[in-house]
Parts: sequence; C-alpha cells; structure tokens
Amino acid sequence: MKLMIATADAQVLRRWRTAVQGLGPVVVSAPLQELRRGLGEGSPDVCLVDALLENHGRPDFFLQLLAKHRDVRFLLMTDRPDVDEGWQVIRAGA
Repeated sequence: MKLMIATADAQVLRRWRTAVQGLGPVVVSAPLQELRRGLGEGSPDVCLVDALLENHGRPDFFLQLLAKHRDVRFLLMTDRPDVDEGWQVIRAGA
C-alpha cells in the first residue's frame, strides 16, 4: 500500500509517520501544489490530509480532491473536529 501524508506541520508529520510505519512506502507533501502533483504521479492508495494544509481548516480544498481523485482513499485529519464539516466530507465520499 502506498501512502501519502500531506501536512506542513513537522510535529504532525512525525506523529503520522510513526502511526503508519510498516504499512508501505510513504510520500510526504507539504504545500497543496505538491499534494496535487503527487496525486497525479502514481497516485497513493491512501492519503492523510491535514485539515490546516489549506484554507485555514475549511474543507473546500479537500472536497475538490475527493471529486477529482476517486481512486484514492482520503482521510481528513484535524485536531479540532467539527460535526458539520465532518458530515460534509462524508457526504462527498470520504
């Protein structure tokens, strides 16, 4: 399984890398442009996305990723869960 971690936060990256250790190769992307480029080049099976990567935690960019890359399983990770945003991304296919 190929994994992608999309976060600009070094502490989050360290924590997530530890959590997925041994599951398969891990690709790291920080800026949103790098994430989009990585999804176009041999897409990962699973992509962990930091909700704060873009748009200050709003899920709009995440919904666009879901719509464009239906073959990738995305997990939107946040340290401040919001019920309404959670349902929004679940309805979109997360």
